[in-house]
Amino acid sequence: MDPMIERMFVLDGSGPIGQMREGLSGLRAVDRSGWSNAALSAEVLELAEVVERAQAEMVRLVGDWNARAAWADDGALSGPSWLTARVPTTRPAAARLLRSARLVHDHEQAAKALDVGDVTVAHVESLAAVAHGRATLYAEHEDVLLTAAGSVVPTTSSPLRVGGAPSPTTSSPGSTRPPRSTSDTSRCRPPWAVARSRASSIPRRRQR
Repeated sequence: MDPMIERMFVLDGSGPIGQMREGLSGLRAVDRSGWSNAALSAEVLELAEVVERAQAEMVRLVGDWNARAAWADDGALSGPSWLTARVPTTRPAAARLLRSARLVHDHEQAAKALDVGDVTVAHVESLAAVAHGRATLYAEHEDVLLTAAGSVVPTTSSPLRVGGAPSPTTSSPGSTRPPRSTSDTSRCRPPWAVARSRASSIPRRRQR
């Protein structure tokens, strides 16, 4: 595409993002004061689906953008630095976005799973955290990890999070709660958590 035409496509509002802005303007004009609870709930679910797809496209776009190091054109030293200077986000959130974007850009199977909705952006973020520093391990077990991730509902307290989380069969130091029983099936670890645990036991390769 000719650079001038390309720039006009982006800036004059004729592209998909411009159409999204028009749609959001229409949403802001909707009066929902007379809506039933069921109608409001249905609207929440529908908008959540749209937001998820928009976030998925953001991950894909940032993957292409980062692969070219396009942030360097503006004098930035890294993708997260560029994003935190120009986008309303935090440095940790920008770093998580970059990790997810790299995973999707570098792994066609993960990109396809996100595209068709087999995994969500939150799933990809957890996958990227596990794959960080363990690219070879991730590539070897990508099929299993993607399948397991799609069966888990991500939460902020998810055992998928890489870090020093307490064992599910022990109590935290100073805790008055009794140890969790391994026979409690409601607390059984999902396959994805087991895969994460195995992955975390593999030492990361030092960056030279």
